[in-house]
Amino acid sequence: MQANTLYHYRAKSKDAAGLLATSGDFTFTTLSSAAISNGDVNGDNKVDVNDILFITKDFGKSSGYDPKADVAAPFGVINIYDVMAVVMNWGKDYASSVDTSLVGYWKFDEGSGTTAADSAGTNTGTLINGPIWTAGKIGGALNFDGADDFVNVGSASSLDDLKAYTVCAWINPRSGGENNNGRIVTKAPGTNVGGAQLMMMSASSFGLRERNTLGTGFTIQMTMPLNEWQHVCGSYNDNGDRVLRVYRNGLQGGTTATLTGTLQEWASYDMMIGGNDNTDRAFNGL
Repeated sequence: MQANTLYHYRAKSKDAAGLLATSGDFTFTTLSSAAISNGDVNGDNKVDVNDILFITKDFGKSSGYDPKADVAAPFGVINIYDVMAVVMNWGKDYASSVDTSLVGYWKFDEGSGTTAADSAGTNTGTLINGPIWTAGKIGGALNFDGADDFVNVGSASSLDDLKAYTVCAWINPRSGGENNNGRIVTKAPGTNVGGAQLMMMSASSFGLRERNTLGTGFTIQMTMPLNEWQHVCGSYNDNGDRVLRVYRNGLQGGTTATLTGTLQEWASYDMMIGGNDNTDRAFNGL
């Protein structure tokens, strides 16, 4: 068949006695063709995705075509094998607005100098002890030596005592950091007695830690490999279920940790990336 062409057809059937029945004429016009090249589908015709959900059954199977394709995402590139769950939700309602309450976003794209700009506000970070500018998963990154490097973001009011938060980072760790406790992002004193800390828990795990005013610590951790880029997050809502949560590459993990008592305030602590003001909690990696 050719694109944009009118076709006529009729149906015929014959019964056991050999009697022939013929339908009337039917017509249809084909749509313009779609070309697939390097994972891109080109064409301007509308297709209802509800009619092609069956294609997910064939993802990853051998056939005459290669189903692999890359899909751009806000945090990088993911393989279409990983977004089958998204396909299942096509056609559902989407968010009408985006939360604009982002309080900090450090891209590390400067490439030189001793400051790191905050793309979400005015909380400029200061590089301490010389972390090295390098290429990252997306744009630039900083190489922390695992000894004494970190970025001090300060303690602006917009960063203080957040009762509900999510903190995320692209990291490529070489080890668990100093004492297998390298800090990824922290707003806590140099000692290990308070504040919020997204951190390495060992050479094979990371976690999120909070404390209450009695000094009781609450920690959740999740396994992770070394020497590869991964997107890690920690979240907590003191006004909600008070459960600490961690995510790696979009998947939640770890055992449940629920904070009890009164959450310790952070206001007097500087926020730091890649370490803290102690001498034995440095992050080792990108």
